[in-house]
Amino acid sequence: MPPQPFAAWVQLRYAVGDFHRSAFDQALHNWSLEPIACGSGSASTLDFMFTAPPLMPISLTLCSIGFVICLALVDTRPPRLHPTQDYWRQVIESTAEMHLPKESVSCGVLHLGAEAESAVHCIAQAQRKGIAFWVLSQAPGIDSQVWTLLKGNKDDLTAVEFDSYDWETRGKPSFTSYAVRCKSYEVGRVQRRENYDFHDAAISCVRA
Repeated sequence: MPPQPFAAWVQLRYAVGDFHRSAFDQALHNWSLEPIACGSGSASTLDFMFTAPPLMPISLTLCSIGFVICLALVDTRPPRLHPTQDYWRQVIESTAEMHLPKESVSCGVLHLGAEAESAVHCIAQAQRKGIAFWVLSQAPGIDSQVWTLLKGNKDDLTAVEFDSYDWETRGKPSFTSYAVRCKSYEVGRVQRRENYDFHDAAISCVRA
């Protein structure tokens, strides 16, 4: 038999198929020959086959982007501390200890709202005897812990003001401080307000 034209051979193979293949392989083979046998009617199918982007690189890229976003959202800072009032008292007492006069009499540590009567009596006795004394009083603070250390003797009176503001940036509960000279001291008052009582420091400095 003389050689047949290529198009006729394709049509014959397309129609008869390869009997040595499975039905699935034959169907796949026939589908791959469809554009050749049927002309340009299936050109869009070939275009899709050769122009569709590979899925693996896209998947890896999306996974990488998601991983970077997760890392950015994770807060690597240490957990925020929430010191209790008892802990703050320990901090202020250890901090104030560095400012206490030697061989002085303690007239008490007074929390906000505490009665100052016993501390006032202690100060009066120490001044009368010329003995050094100190009293530590908590003062009102908006967003920080505030304390006043009043110290002195018969002829001298000084206050050290402590404030814990912005302690988080210092890494642990702590205070900044500054000293002022006092001409006298005053006992705090309680201001009655609509929903609460506003307390001054039990004992504070009247600046010179």
